[in-house]
Amino acid sequence: MGINFLSRINITLHLFKLGDKMARPKGRDARPKLDPIRRKCAECGKVRVVKHRRWKIPTNSSQFNIPIYNKNANHKNREDQPGTSVKNYCSIECAGDTFLNKYTEDDFDR
Repeated sequence: MGINFLSRINITLHLFKLGDKMARPKGRDARPKLDPIRRKCAECGKVRVVKHRRWKIPTNSSQFNIPIYNKNANHKNREDQPGTSVKNYCSIECAGDTFLNKYTEDDFDR
């Protein structure tokens, strides 16, 4: 009758073994490992690992002068823009109520 069932399984196992080109490479979708940022907390004044950051970035002067986004252009860092300020917080307790979710079920459309 031809090839029996067990030999078919054996053939398919040999075709897709680990380490073959069909296997997914490790670490391709993994995010880069970054060292934790240590800065002075804006509330308690201690140097700790930053858990939360508050950015205040001024708006553009006119709604008609918004530049067109170009992904190949050299972009400015947030800190380099004039009028930008950042506050670093070590925990939610130091940050206050601004990082807490104040939405209710009625605020969302159903």
